[in-house]
Amino acid sequence: MLFRYKTLVIFSWLAMMVVFPVYGVLFHPNKLPLSGHFGRVVVEKGQSLVEIADSFKKAGLVESARQFIWTAKIMRVEKKLPAGIFVVPFGLSNYDLLKRLLYSGIYTENITVREGWTARKIADVLQEKCDIDSAKFIEAVENPEFIQQMGIEANSLEGYLFPETYNLYLGMDAYEVVRKMVVQFKSMFVDSLKYRAFALGFSVNEIITLASIIEGEVIYNSEAQIVSAVYHNRLRKRMLLQADPTIQYIIPDSPRRLHYSDLKIESPYNTYLNLGLPPGPIGNPGKRAILAALYPASSDYLYFVAKGDGYHYFNTTMEGHLSDKQKFNQYRRQVAMEKEDLNDKR
Repeated sequence: MLFRYKTLVIFSWLAMMVVFPVYGVLFHPNKLPLSGHFGRVVVEKGQSLVEIADSFKKAGLVESARQFIWTAKIMRVEKKLPAGIFVVPFGLSNYDLLKRLLYSGIYTENITVREGWTARKIADVLQEKCDIDSAKFIEAVENPEFIQQMGIEANSLEGYLFPETYNLYLGMDAYEVVRKMVVQFKSMFVDSLKYRAFALGFSVNEIITLASIIEGEVIYNSEAQIVSAVYHNRLRKRMLLQADPTIQYIIPDSPRRLHYSDLKIESPYNTYLNLGLPPGPIGNPGKRAILAALYPASSDYLYFVAKGDGYHYFNTTMEGHLSDKQKFNQYRRQVAMEKEDLNDKR
């Protein structure tokens, strides 16, 4: 009986020797630094657990890198820690810290990609707002193997970066961001829309190219299908599209008022010089423009010109179109005169 009691005491003591250190490693809060309440750590893709632990030690978020490593191994998450920028409070235990990293610690930002933005514009915004490598983003957009992997039949992913609000984490891999945007496009552009494109005699890339031009022209929803009809009619009649957004796409200081000399720039995207659609999209159209490209209004219009208020004059004849252009020029002169008068009063 005495032997059994001594054995039980020894096993209990040994258990406490094991459990208490493990409990301390897992759940004991790391010391709170004297200043600041949150720490910021960047975890790069491919970093080892040792490197990650060292980063958290240097940031003052853990007291012991070794104990942090032990905790990750006990929790069996040593190979599951995501890359990203983490902003977490000081004073967490190793267990709570790792839970934050796995489930909610990544610092994220809601980024809205606007209809019509080019890949370059998107890349610049992501670089500024989320510290996502803009050069890598453009590389992904133009990478032939990646484009093929994404199942897109085009020379570039320009046009397939679907306008939407994305929740991204700082320093996120650029290829993953592009992938998210293309997946969003594919979820919108369902098979029935593909069949509609084919029924019209267009490839998917041609429809997205046309949609990107419509996106560049249209402000108000009510005009999208009418503008689409103009371009469909001009393509059918083998007329030059003469679409100003294609010129904006090729000038380096876009957007700005176009000059006559801009219309002479040698480029396959210049629809003032080349028949048909340009070789690919000139921006990333939204759903409205894509549906307008697929379902144009029933109309004989061949021309349109801005009114100056976001809407357009539409016409079937060149004579009528020239008359509409005179109205717009008169409006522009009036605005310029009013601006001069306002400056004089100041």
